[in-house]
Amino acid sequence: RHLPLPSHRAAPGAVRGAVRHPARARSGRRRPALRGGVRPRHRWKDVAKRAPASRQRAADRRGENGSRRERLASSSAAVRGDRRARRSAVKTLVLHGFAGSPGAFARFFSDAGAPCLPGHGSAPDASSWEDALARLEPDEPVAVFGYSMGARLALALALRRPEAVRELILESGTAGIEDAVQRARRKADDDALADFIEREGMEKFVDQREQHPTLASLRPFAAQLRPERLAHRPGGLASALRHLGAGAQPSYWSELRDVRVTVRLITGARDEKFSALAARMLELLPRAQLISIPDCGHAPHLERPQAFVEALR
Repeated sequence: RHLPLPSHRAAPGAVRGAVRHPARARSGRRRPALRGGVRPRHRWKDVAKRAPASRQRAADRRGENGSRRERLASSSAAVRGDRRARRSAVKTLVLHGFAGSPGAFARFFSDAGAPCLPGHGSAPDASSWEDALARLEPDEPVAVFGYSMGARLALALALRRPEAVRELILESGTAGIEDAVQRARRKADDDALADFIEREGMEKFVDQREQHPTLASLRPFAAQLRPERLAHRPGGLASALRHLGAGAQPSYWSELRDVRVTVRLITGARDEKFSALAARMLELLPRAQLISIPDCGHAPHLERPQAFVEALR
């Protein structure tokens, strides 16, 4: 669940963007290795009443047990070292979007830890916004990438545990819905859609999602995305909408000035809504960079993958 990583480099000049206050990467503190080991069981026999040959055999066995303890201790140390090596090899924590999956980002982050968000895939149902953050928050300083719903969660992690997030990379993200009335209205819409998914099933939900105005640029990829979307459980996605939807998320607009890490905002130039949101976030974040990728909408990683790779560099 908890995954450590270093920060990314700044985007190259070839990708169009605006930069404000580039940040220096901060080094994270490595946690000490956990103590542990394999303790062998011993079967002691009474050798005092045995003949000298029996005593010698018992002594030999004790010597063998000692060697076995050494081998087991060495093996245990090797296992702990291997666990530390695997953990330190992870470079990015990746949080996917609603009705998506970690697999969509595997080709971009080969060294990433990418959990299923609550309510998605085999993950437990979502129960609350705060519980989701508690499940996702890292133990060590990490760089966090998030797309759409994942971007909203990534931003919340940086505010909840600032010492545990080195850098943020937010694709098509937002700081939430600032107006309380609009947020309540969105919550009601999300709850109604959750009821629809549970009542009508995944097929009808996916049909409806393919026609969503915000996702219009993804219609050429509908056949590619459909199996991924259909793989989710109706109850799981319904729980994600009720507890992780934009209506359930607190507004973080007033807290953006408290984000002290470098934030890279990535948007598709044709996604007018989220481009405007990113531009506003750029003005409020102390250390932010906005990269607008031309000729794509809400999902640059899918619509313009090579440009997206350049934006990550």
